[in-house]
Amino acid sequence: MKPKIMGLVGGLALIFAVGMSLLFINATPNTSALSTEDLSATALCVELTADRVALHSIFGTPTPNPNATPTPLQPLGNVQAGQGVFTEVGKCHVCHEVSSMEELIAPSLMHIASNAMWKREGISAEDYVRGAILRPNELIVPSLKAGIMPTSYEQLLTQEQLNDLVAYLMTLE
Repeated sequence: MKPKIMGLVGGLALIFAVGMSLLFINATPNTSALSTEDLSATALCVELTADRVALHSIFGTPTPNPNATPTPLQPLGNVQAGQGVFTEVGKCHVCHEVSSMEELIAPSLMHIASNAMWKREGISAEDYVRGAILRPNELIVPSLKAGIMPTSYEQLLTQEQLNDLVAYLMTLE
C-alpha cells in the first residue's frame, strides 16, 4: 500500500511542479548572449529523485519569440558603391531610369526592389535581380524583347561589384 501512496504523492507533486513551472517558462537565462526579447524556453525538464523534484528550463537552441521585432537583413553589398557600379561601370543608367517610370531603352528600375519579388515565384527579389543582370534573356518579362540587355556583366563585374549593384537596386522601392 505504501508504494501506491508514494506513487500517488509523487505523481501529484510532479503535476504541481509542472503546473508551477508553466508560470516561469519564459524566464530569462543567466547569460548575456541570450535575452527574453529573442528567446523563450525550449524545454522543461523534470528531475525526480528519492527526496526531491527539480525543474529545469533549458535554453538550448533558441526559439524565436513571436513578439520580437526581427532584425532587418543587411544588404550583401555596399549601396553607395553599387550606385557607382550602376552609373560608371555597368552604364546601366543609359538604358534604365531610376528616378521616374519613364522607359528609355529598357524598363524603369524605379520600383525594382518591390516589383522584383513578384516576377518569378520561388525566387527572392535579390536573386531575381542578380539573375536578370547575369542572364537577362532567361529572366526577361514577357512584354520585353530578349537580346537587348548585354549578357557580358558576369565577365565585366567582380562578385563584389555585383553584390554592390544588387544592394543598390534593392533600395529602389
